[in-house]
Amino acid sequence: MVFVGWVGRAGTMLGPRGGGVAVDQRRRAASDSLARNLPSVSRHPGPGCPVRWGLGDAALVWLGGLVAATVAASISLALRDRSADLAPDAVDLVVGLVAQNLAILGGLVLVSRRRGLGSLRADFGLALHPRDWLWLPCGVLLQVVGSGLIELLDRVAGGLREQEAARVLDRADGPELVALILGVTLVVPLAEELLFRGLLLRSLARRFHAVTAVVASAATFAGAHLLDPATAPLLVPLALLGLVSGIRAVRTGELSQSLMLHGGFNLLSAVVLVSS
Repeated sequence: MVFVGWVGRAGTMLGPRGGGVAVDQRRRAASDSLARNLPSVSRHPGPGCPVRWGLGDAALVWLGGLVAATVAASISLALRDRSADLAPDAVDLVVGLVAQNLAILGGLVLVSRRRGLGSLRADFGLALHPRDWLWLPCGVLLQVVGSGLIELLDRVAGGLREQEAARVLDRADGPELVALILGVTLVVPLAEELLFRGLLLRSLARRFHAVTAVVASAATFAGAHLLDPATAPLLVPLALLGLVSGIRAVRTGELSQSLMLHGGFNLLSAVVLVSS
């Protein structure tokens, strides 16, 4: 409902074709409004603006995270003399998770300092306000809706494959389990929101209308999880999370609400996997 209403208002600003000057003025007003909410989003930043990051930087940061995770997990396998057994365990998953997200966060800091305003808040909207805590249960509710869709799909299609991460979590216990839960509920939302609703969404918003930017960033966010083919049934819930988070990021000009939403979404996932 929030998305439909927001798109409706954006469509009103766009207006019908052939509106001439009035349509251009409305489009300019929508662009100006977006730029006010997202200070680092400017279609015409001018010669004095230091913001030079864009879509290429988002791709490089994401790829850097994948490389870091692969290298770290390989080192973990080798040091523990498990090179012959390529099936990851909880330790490998923790090492890969930490390496990937720290690499993403490090890449974002580097991009901000080298090509932006030098601040994760000014460049990508990093913020966390206690007043936005209600978005945490909203994330849980969103995951409930997503889980219902997956259950329905499982009944229709039957025999959906279990994610590799879920299989590892089933065998995890002790410190590894605690580290995985903390990583999934705290570190992953922080890194992914800064990357997808910060760097990527704002880069898209400099090129396209806000609605297009939100949809494209949500689709990219969902598609980025397809490295494990077993996550295919999660595409719709992930895209839904990306849409709602993107809308809130654009409407508020920061990531506080989307961080809470993402944290709640992942929290319920972790609780369900641990208790199953």
